[in-house]
Amino acid sequence: MIRRLLPHPTMSLLLLLVWLLLSNSIAFGHWLLGGLLGVAIPLLCNPLMIDRPGSGTRPVWGVSCCW
Repeated sequence: MIRRLLPHPTMSLLLLLVWLLLSNSIAFGHWLLGGLLGVAIPLLCNPLMIDRPGSGTRPVWGVSCCW
């Protein structure tokens, strides 16, 4: 459930912080709008994100060390 709502939580937090820094205010409305943007933008961009190849698989140490 949480993973579906926040597919990239660090990106959401970063968007909130950037919004607060750009607005130069910590009013409740700016927190609310920044939180809304922090949730909406990663949800809308999630289909465009590319998964790293091999994510979820074990690393092959012999191959990764010998280029």
